[in-house]
Amino acid sequence: MSSPDRPEDIVLASEAKLDSSESMIYGEELTDLEDAFGLWRFRHVTTVECVIGSRRSSGGTSGVNDLRTMLDPLLFPDIWPLRTHL
Repeated sequence: MSSPDRPEDIVLASEAKLDSSESMIYGEELTDLEDAFGLWRFRHVTTVECVIGSRRSSGGTSGVNDLRTMLDPLLFPDIWPLRTHL
């Protein structure tokens, strides 16, 4: 049997092993983690902005501007559409 490639296929395959309440619990836990990580990112950017302002970072990046680009990407991008499916 081939392994599923799409997130939807993974969920459908796992539903055979889990009841829907367990699937919902796992999905909610992952979205909670996503939310907490997004909040941490925002607080980190705010702290860096207060500490170094618009100067370059010690790692050689442009500092806050580079960090701001990381506010939007999702940690688990496939979770949000899967929540609709579940």
